[in-house]
Amino acid sequence: MGVLVVLVSIGLATVTVLAESNICPAGQECVEDSAMLQLDQHQVDLRRGSKKKTADGPETIGNMIEKSMVVPFAGPGKRADTVELWAPKASPAEPIPLIIILHGYGRTPKNIMGMLGKKLVMHNSDVFKDTPAILAAPPGRTDTDGKSYWAAWGRACGNCDDSGSVHHRHDSSYKCFEKCNGNATTDTDGDYVLDVVRQIKKSYNVDPARTFIYGYSNGALLTARLMCDHADVFAAGIALAGSAPHPSSHSPRGWTCKPKIPFSMLFTLGTSDWVIPYWGGSGWNSARGSMEMFGKANGCSNTTLAPMADFQSTYKANKVNDTTKYHITGCQDGVEVDLWKMDATHGFYGLNMDYYKDVLSWFMAHSGEKLLKHGQFA
Repeated sequence: MGVLVVLVSIGLATVTVLAESNICPAGQECVEDSAMLQLDQHQVDLRRGSKKKTADGPETIGNMIEKSMVVPFAGPGKRADTVELWAPKASPAEPIPLIIILHGYGRTPKNIMGMLGKKLVMHNSDVFKDTPAILAAPPGRTDTDGKSYWAAWGRACGNCDDSGSVHHRHDSSYKCFEKCNGNATTDTDGDYVLDVVRQIKKSYNVDPARTFIYGYSNGALLTARLMCDHADVFAAGIALAGSAPHPSSHSPRGWTCKPKIPFSMLFTLGTSDWVIPYWGGSGWNSARGSMEMFGKANGCSNTTLAPMADFQSTYKANKVNDTTKYHITGCQDGVEVDLWKMDATHGFYGLNMDYYKDVLSWFMAHSGEKLLKHGQFA
């Protein structure tokens, strides 16, 4: 989904970003894959010795290595079953964090690992040296247009009608969750993400209190819902370019955000995003509406947005660098509901290394240790 363009030099790496306007060209749909970041992973210039790749082996960065694993899918629908990973070369004896990363509509696990996962590893290699983690990107289902999607809520899904005559992504009835699950109450994609977590826990010593989820766009929309539905699995979530379910979306039927235990949530939203508007509308919740929903769901006493007093850094996204951080106050047990407001389009391209450092720091500062009194994590 769309963006601006320039060569952006960010600390360790130089990337190329495609240009785009903030409105859809005449006659074209504003869909997530209309203009995406083109990043040749082999052109990323890292400090000597920090990246290694051979023709016969996986890529490594520091003590982290690129891997994949197969997690079978039973349906309904079609899904590739390969999960992309960044994991420690040698799994330590002590429990380690797990970050599930969900791609956007029309993208793949490899795409999102190049856009988010690999950069988290690159710009936090010093942290992962002493405190390794697992990053895992599972695949969404494939719709009738051949594009990957997650059935999140409202019209946040793919085109699931077998005849190809109904485009649920633009269905004003906001019933795509049901339609993409065969009119069933089964949460096909949410259940698959939980299967991925379970399979990874069989292979690695994962810390349940430091199991997180990080989604972009369509993946961010699913992230928001899964935090409500499975806060006993994920201690905290980050939604990049995605909002909380809007009350008018009607989907899933009768759904409300009622977490089993409190959770921390961070929304990172762009004020120039025309795909999922910062200000809301057309079935999308606004940034403020998302914050208020999750603040109330977590029992925070004050749902008024307050600027973070310790905010100092500025992230570079597109051509304007302004970023403001807000949070909901009056939450308990270390829970925070936060907002990073940027002057950015839907793509959020050109983010500097400070962003990726702060994302990891935010996750690690919102582990579930303080929440264990509410119930053991799954």
